[in-house]
Amino acid sequence: MKPILGIGLTGARYAISKVGGQWVLDEHEYRCQMQAYSWPGAERKRDLPWSVWGVKSVDEVFCAFGTTTNNEFDLAKWNEDWWRITKQKIAIEKEYGLDHTQELFGANELTGPENKFSPWVNSVQGIKSFYEAKAEPFRKAYINKMVAELDCDFGQGNECNDMKFVPIAREINAILKAAGKIPFSYGGTFKPFFDFALYAPGLAIVKRFGLKGNDLIADCKTVRDTPEYFDTLNSNERLTVAKIAGASTASPLGEMKKDVGRLWGADSGIEFKVFKASHSCNSMSDGQVFLPLKYYGKKNVNICLSDDGAFGELGADGRPSGKQWHMIIAYALEKKSLGSVWLEHCPENMDIEYQASVIADMENAIYEKTGKHSKNYHKYPKPVKPVEPEPIPEPEPEPIPEPEYPKFKFTWQVIVGIISAMALVGMILSWTIK
Repeated sequence: MKPILGIGLTGARYAISKVGGQWVLDEHEYRCQMQAYSWPGAERKRDLPWSVWGVKSVDEVFCAFGTTTNNEFDLAKWNEDWWRITKQKIAIEKEYGLDHTQELFGANELTGPENKFSPWVNSVQGIKSFYEAKAEPFRKAYINKMVAELDCDFGQGNECNDMKFVPIAREINAILKAAGKIPFSYGGTFKPFFDFALYAPGLAIVKRFGLKGNDLIADCKTVRDTPEYFDTLNSNERLTVAKIAGASTASPLGEMKKDVGRLWGADSGIEFKVFKASHSCNSMSDGQVFLPLKYYGKKNVNICLSDDGAFGELGADGRPSGKQWHMIIAYALEKKSLGSVWLEHCPENMDIEYQASVIADMENAIYEKTGKHSKNYHKYPKPVKPVEPEPIPEPEPEPIPEPEYPKFKFTWQVIVGIISAMALVGMILSWTIK
């Protein structure tokens, strides 16, 4: 079993700004951030395609598509700044040993008041969702360009937990397979087939009849359909058994997994290599942590435990603190014996020093259980800011010399001239008087 320590969704526009109408990346600032996460042990960085949160206009959205003068996106036009800067970011992450996962879609940008800042909702083409049939040519052009231009791994999508995403996952799979790649993670996330609050009472009921509860849905069906069992239950117990027994095992995640198995072949095992992500992980007793480990702990299946979406009285930023993550990881590494488990912290603020401390606690928990540090642990020193050359001073202009006037000198020629002039004046005056 291999643990992978990850950092995810960290400030979509961090170190990115618009100068003179062009998007630019502060490369030194981004290096400092990546080093801060890599130094305590982070190994993987995951990004949404873009963010629609914290902006006030379409012009402030840093995404792959261009815009129009009518405050709309144009799905037929690329924002070349986005492609250039995303490549810069991926290259910098590699400098600090961080593998990059690029999500292709994000379902959360389609809902809420911020969806007007999503290119898939507000476009000159009139498309209101990437699920729409008329979005297909733009989706495919976008996926093809992402896979062709970015040197990284690709997640199908972030929390795309709708059956309508399954055909889009098929589009993604076909394009990735043609490029010799596989999805890094499924678009759908793990969801229990029934309310997790029913798990403990349901398990107690089936065990009463000698059933193990490893497949609780199947065992509850047995209790429901066996009168000598079911008739002994009170009304609340019957309701619990009926709800669990009636739970559907069909899910977007399950259908996405089937498509990978169909496309690459069940014998390839690729459907188990693609990570199944479980989000909103709060504690080791949380169903989003407990159930995936119960189902997949002893199977050669890659899973992800992420605090993306976790909120409540948790750490300083609303996500699990380093101490809480330490307990989750200790529990997870006890239960997970085969496959890989990707452990992902998604900061909810940009206090990099605090977030680095959470990563450090997570790495320490892994080290305690495995005796091995992360491949990046204390490996990459802090980046040195390039010394900017001092500006060459402008040469001072040559002073304009004042004009030199000839100095007056009394010479014998001057004296003779003065006497002659005076004599002439005297003669003129004498003639005038006569």
